[in-house]
Amino acid sequence: GSESGESHTSHSEDDLREVSEETQLVLGKAIKAREAWCVRREVYWVALAMLLGMCILSMVYPARRIKPLVNFAPTQNQAGRRRYLTRSCAHFTRELVLNDGFSRLTKSQLSSALRYHLKELQDADKAVRMGGV
Repeated sequence: GSESGESHTSHSEDDLREVSEETQLVLGKAIKAREAWCVRREVYWVALAMLLGMCILSMVYPARRIKPLVNFAPTQNQAGRRRYLTRSCAHFTRELVLNDGFSRLTKSQLSSALRYHLKELQDADKAVRMGGV
């Protein structure tokens, strides 16, 4: 009788281990419904598509605006140069107007330096306004 009891137990264990397809389907749907949104396959596909789109955009967009990007640094440099030249012109003009004898330069040297800096200022201003160097 013990053999029949063992076979009966093993047979009932097999019945317990077997899960019907309907139960598997319901269980799969329940697990999917409780699954966090961030681990769903669709979210990964959308994120991958967005990443690919941004990569393509980062290559295409600057190519359309290459001229302004190329001229940006020299234009910024000319803007800084224009600021320096404006201050130099103001300094030389003040020295010429004051003429108090404390300047290290003579009147002719001051006027020559002022003319030179004014010419450079005009060139730098044109470069900033027109986009050249």
